[in-house]
Amino acid sequence: MELQAFPLIIGGNPHVLIEATVSRERRGYVAIDDIMVLNYPCYKAPHFSRLGDEEVNAGQNATFQCVAAGRASEAEKFLLERHNGDILTAASVKHLSHRRFVVSFQLDSVQRSDQDLYRCVTQSSRGSGVSNFAELVVKVPPSPIAPPQLLRAGSTYLIIQLNTNSILGDGPIIRKEIEYRASQSPWSEVHGVNMVTYKLWHLDPDTEYHISVLLTRPGEGGTGPPGPPLVSRTKCAEPMRPLRGLISTDIQSRQLSLQWENLAFNLTRCHTYSVSLCYRYTMAGGGGGHNTTVRECLAVEHNASRFTLRDLPPYHSVHVRLSLVNPEGKKESREVTFQTEEDIPGGIAPESLTFTPLDDMIFLKWEEPVEPNGLITQYESGDEAQNPEEEEIQTVNEEASNRLKSDCRLIQILRGTS
Repeated sequence: MELQAFPLIIGGNPHVLIEATVSRERRGYVAIDDIMVLNYPCYKAPHFSRLGDEEVNAGQNATFQCVAAGRASEAEKFLLERHNGDILTAASVKHLSHRRFVVSFQLDSVQRSDQDLYRCVTQSSRGSGVSNFAELVVKVPPSPIAPPQLLRAGSTYLIIQLNTNSILGDGPIIRKEIEYRASQSPWSEVHGVNMVTYKLWHLDPDTEYHISVLLTRPGEGGTGPPGPPLVSRTKCAEPMRPLRGLISTDIQSRQLSLQWENLAFNLTRCHTYSVSLCYRYTMAGGGGGHNTTVRECLAVEHNASRFTLRDLPPYHSVHVRLSLVNPEGKKESREVTFQTEEDIPGGIAPESLTFTPLDDMIFLKWEEPVEPNGLITQYESGDEAQNPEEEEIQTVNEEASNRLKSDCRLIQILRGTS
């Protein structure tokens, strides 16, 4: 059996507080006899005012302030006693007047396990005093059990429902906040919310976001940890504008090297996109036939900003445009016209060559080559007699060959120069 006695002054009258702990194993009783009441210890020992309950949030510091009346000597020993018997001795004493002072006890970073009844105790040669038991209440900041729910997604916004009906920890909830960040970003933003749904604005298209809810109860440190995150992605947006800066870096007779501005996400506004280079040119029909327009679009490699068109006809205007496409839309640039260089002309079609024999000449007529490959500036005509003894080759710039004998057969070799 343990027995403790504390003399007290309550309402100006002396009292004795007797506490006893009796074993549960055996029945017993406590007898108190020959009690002597001496005034001087009670009047000289400090006595405490009522100690109030203290409520804090988990992880914060709790402070009990024991206000006492009397004189506190340097030898005075002040204690904070827990209901289970644990003693805290660290205290600070502040004098309010010559007969009134306050003793403060601080409990650091309290947790739910520290929740209990506590009282102030003073011990000295002049007597002892105790306060009433006050309760330390430790509240756990709230946190949602479930993640928020996605109601709608756009290219630059997400509409969510907070979904805070079930929580871990203690209420009441006095503030709700949304914490969100892009998955690849270390930075997060917090927005206060006063409704059950919320619209997150000004988001990046085709970007994954982590969204959590923060709940706060009264008191310092009352904001709980973020709840489970909602992981959601915004939709793609239509490309911002067409690609610009289409220029040639090398022009040859049958190929054309091109380049344009570098692609960036703020232009494509989607991670899924394609770039096509479309071109067209017109081929003249041979023998007075109809012209033919060749059209083709070629896929460009991802993130590429240059391309070479090959197998083009020489000395032709090639009209080129760029097409940027993502799942939400398409942007096409203006056509830019380039002209390939000249090349060696093609041959004259034999069927277009006609002969008109005269007494001493043959009159020739032909059509332009099917593939002139440039501007024809000169034709060369060569003639060769059948009789080897009279063989002569002549290059002229006219359509008629003169000084031929009437009994000769002429072999004409024609070529063009551009």
